[in-house]
Amino acid sequence: MPFLSMRSSAKAAIWPVFFLLVSLSASAANSTEVSVASESTKVSEQATFSEDAVFDETIVAAKVYMPKLPPVSRSAAIYLTLENHSDKAVTLTGVTTPAAHHAMIHQTIEEDGMAKMRHQDRLVIPAQGKLVFQPGSYHIMLMGLDRALINAPFELTLEFAHRSPMTLTVKPAQ
Repeated sequence: MPFLSMRSSAKAAIWPVFFLLVSLSASAANSTEVSVASESTKVSEQATFSEDAVFDETIVAAKVYMPKLPPVSRSAAIYLTLENHSDKAVTLTGVTTPAAHHAMIHQTIEEDGMAKMRHQDRLVIPAQGKLVFQPGSYHIMLMGLDRALINAPFELTLEFAHRSPMTLTVKPAQ
């Protein structure tokens, strides 16, 4: 069952507002330009990225960012790029964090004119390839946020099949 559904017209109206809020809130200092394309509009946002995390010299978590949250938000999304520098595919099986009661891997899809988020039990990062988490696609969804932890840098642990977990630090946009 999808977590969130909305009509395409509502989705098209919400994305530009979301990116406007993110771009207004991101710090101009120490930021990198990110371009994100949605259905009909290419939007550019400023985002402050966390440091790249390297695991076992084979897995790299790059461009980790979490957009600024409204004070009343009960959920948050985290975006990143996972790079696999090994000769074997790697399977991401889950995520955890002390900053939220639930952390899940989701994919946003459009079905019958509706945008829906679907939980993903596992995602494969191809050998010598990458997996991109970005708005309108894969993302890490945090629900039941711990307000004492979510507004400062916090740990996020990525869980893999047949590999030790990888812990990285997420710096929320201020």
